[in-house]
Parts: sequence; structure tokens; C-alpha cells
Amino acid sequence: RRRGVPHLQVRRQVLAGGVAARGEPRPPQEATRGDRGDPRGGGPVAGLEQAVEVRPGRGAVSVSREEGDGIEAVGVAAWRRVDGGSAEEPERPENFGGRSPGKAGKERIMKRWERGIIGAAIALSLQAGAAGWAADKMVIGTGVDPTLSQFYVGVEAGIFKKHNIAAEVKLFGTASASTPSLIPGDIQASLTAAPAGALAHGKASKVVLVAMTNIINNYYAAVAESVIKDVPGLRAKKVGVAMGSSSEIFAIDALSKVGMTIKDIAVVNVEPPEMLAALQRRDIVAYFVWEPWLSRAKLALGDRVHFLPGTTDIYRPHNHLVMDREWIEKHPDTALRFVRAVKEAGEFLKSHPKDAAQMVSKFLKLDVKLVEELLPKSEFPFALNDVSMAFMKAEVDKLIATNRLKGPFNYKAYVYPDLLRKIDAKLVNYTLPQ
Repeated sequence: RRRGVPHLQVRRQVLAGGVAARGEPRPPQEATRGDRGDPRGGGPVAGLEQAVEVRPGRGAVSVSREEGDGIEAVGVAAWRRVDGGSAEEPERPENFGGRSPGKAGKERIMKRWERGIIGAAIALSLQAGAAGWAADKMVIGTGVDPTLSQFYVGVEAGIFKKHNIAAEVKLFGTASASTPSLIPGDIQASLTAAPAGALAHGKASKVVLVAMTNIINNYYAAVAESVIKDVPGLRAKKVGVAMGSSSEIFAIDALSKVGMTIKDIAVVNVEPPEMLAALQRRDIVAYFVWEPWLSRAKLALGDRVHFLPGTTDIYRPHNHLVMDREWIEKHPDTALRFVRAVKEAGEFLKSHPKDAAQMVSKFLKLDVKLVEELLPKSEFPFALNDVSMAFMKAEVDKLIATNRLKGPFNYKAYVYPDLLRKIDAKLVNYTLPQ
């Protein structure tokens, strides 16, 4: 106690909502002035780790660091004086010649105390609020393909962040390879090919379709050795196909147009990133795939390979946003903001194609000219409509016909329109397939 004013030592306590202070009496000999915290000079509080001095002057909290480097603010407010004033505060007892400051002086001191307490309370409230406003974390999965750019642009353009989503994007060999990770809960959303979502739902009803996110044009082909002149030339040959993805459905379509089935070729199940290497080693003679793996084959092998006639414009696939229904039901607000962000990312891709191409190039480490060439092949709609239902039914029928999926397929359980309807009811307009 100095001049009738108690010295307080306050230690910081980190709580869930912020920082709380606990006052403890401190012996007078420890109450020294810091060289920065007090304009009158003096040394710092010695030997105290995270000691905080509450001073009845400015309405603040200050910290004396253990290494004795003076008094530093901790962000709660400005510092307070040890004995009720500063060089600018005439109501300090010394400024009254050692006499009491009187009624008016005491009132001014009390008002400063009140302002300090209120300021500290507001600061603590803001700290607690900041903790509550922390971005909601999500882990989302997809492949390496510019048609899946909503996830990449959502990160690079700050759209997820804008909607208070801290999104971690996990990249898989294909988008379809990401979708099964919804089942154990490793990811909460997958931007994927239509067949992959249906196959995952067939294994776990928690996997649901939230929206169609893309219609893709002139994006698929069969790359083959130049000695293979046409699709019938693939009969009994080793051909790369990514089973369970749109590569499989595309192969079925291309073969059916010449009266063949997938059983007429020797399927080598290989992911697109490995297809080119397999073709280079001559482990396979061809593969059914999408961009950018078509362009990469031509760049790497030149005239040794070509695109098989009749395979370059026969398949217009859709991409789907599928999610974990159980997670949605536990986190409805986060799920709604996430879907809104994906929709906004698609709109950005259409309205800012040059900027988007730069972002996708950066995210995927692809040549920007290649990305600029590929992005226009995507339409980036965002809906649940009869077009999406018709395409989905055609894909599901092929999976059932090849025994890849057990029928009948439960479309009612799979299609989940609730989130999209809350964003814009006009985007939901369909009749469920039979």
C-alpha cells in the first residue's frame, strides 16, 4: 500500500471465452515502475512471470515480462498507473501537495476507474466473441481437373473464407476416388462424377446428392497407339479404364456404339495420373479418359498416339456435389454456407474466366494456357432439375446393367434438395426418376 492506494498483481488466466484477471495483493517492495509503462521512469517488476499490474488511472492492464524489459500491453486495454495518476493527471495525491485530492478529484478518479472497468469488459467480450466467430472447418475432396474448379477457386478467391468456412481441399487421383471417403467421415463433401456418387450411396445411404455442378463438353476421348485405327481395333487388347468413375461409363458408351461391350477388351484398372506412364511403357495400348490427361498424352508422346475416331464428342458428363447427410444434419448452418460458397465459386468462374484460370493454374500447378483452353468446355450450372435427373438415371442404369450397382436405386433417399432450396427455390425443379 503506497499513499493509501493498494498495489495489485493480476495473473492472466486463459479461459474458453478469452482472458480473465485475478487480483492478488502484492507486497509494496515489488511495486516498481516500468521504464516504458511509467513516464516517471523506474525499473520493471522483477522476478514475476506474466505479472500484470492493475493501476487505478487509465483503465487498463499491463504486463511486466520476466526478462525485465519494461511493461507491455496485453491487448485488454491501455496501462494503469501504480498510484492513481500520471504526469498528465493532476489529481494524483502528489499534485495536491500530499493532501487528499478532495471530492472533485476523487470523482474524477472514480470515473476513470469506471471507464477502465467498462473498457476491459468490452475487450474481454470481443475476445470471447472472436473465439465464437472462428471459421468452421471442413475437409472436402475432389480430383485434379479444371472441371472441378469450384473447390479450387473457392480457396484461391477467398470465397470459402468469405462464408466463414475454413476449407481443407484434399486432392485424389480422380474426383471419383474422393467420394468413398464420405462414408467413414474423412471428408464432408466431394465434388465428383455422377457415377461415383451413386456408387457411394449404394454402399452407404448417408451419401447424398446436393447439386449438379457442371455439364462438360468435348472433354473425353480414347487415346491410343497410332497403329490402333479405331475402336474395334481395341478388341482383346489391354486398355486403361478407371473403374467406378466416368471413365468406365465413357468406355461403355464408346464401345456400345460399335457393338462391343467392356468385356470385349482386357480392362486394366488404372487411375488417370498413371495412364500415361502405362501407355509409355506399353503396358496398355489405349485408355479412356478426360482432360487434362488427353493433352498431356499428346505433349508427351506426340505422333506416337492419337485420339480414336468416334470417341471425341459422344459423352457430355455431369459433375455432382455430394455430401455426408449425417454431417449436414449436425451442422446445418455450416452446410448451408458451404453450398452457397460453392455456388458463388461457379458464378465467379463464369464471370471472371481470366482470373479464374490463373487461380486454377496456381492451385493445380497446371500450365495457365492449358487451363484457359479447358475451362470454356465447362458450363458450371448449379441446380437440381430434370436435365440432371435424366443424366443421373442413364448413368445408374449402366452401372446396374454391368453389375456395378445393385438395383433398384433409391433416388428419393439419394437426392437431397433441402440446402439448395433454401438458397434459391427456383434452382430445384425436377421429377424423381422411376
